[in-house]
Amino acid sequence: MPKATQKSKPSSPDWANSIRELRHKLRLNQVELGQRLHYSAMAISRWERGEQEPTDRGYIELGNLAGDPDCWYFWGRAGLHNENLLRVMPKMRNRLQTSTFANLGTARAGSEAQETHLAKACRNSLAESRGSHAW
Repeated sequence: MPKATQKSKPSSPDWANSIRELRHKLRLNQVELGQRLHYSAMAISRWERGEQEPTDRGYIELGNLAGDPDCWYFWGRAGLHNENLLRVMPKMRNRLQTSTFANLGTARAGSEAQETHLAKACRNSLAESRGSHAW
């Protein structure tokens, strides 16, 4: 008797896996993610299966939900790159250029050391940018 051939499931594109991972990270189902992005649950399903890629608007909304640093992947898929964003948002560019990291600390991987000065500065800069967007 001949063996039945199994159809191998094609692997999903990276962007589809990233969308699925973000949804799981946010602990949302497809309906809830769709509601937050103003898309149908079926659209989210198609994205996650790699059948249909999100529009630029969809990627931008995914990036907004993802937050830093994951946002840059989704925004990049929409054609937005940090150099372009910094060019059109001078306040952010100026803040990043004038930030000083004179007291850098170091931590070994796996250690439970206190938060480094660099991590604190980055966290504070991110908090400031979220609170004072000049769009």
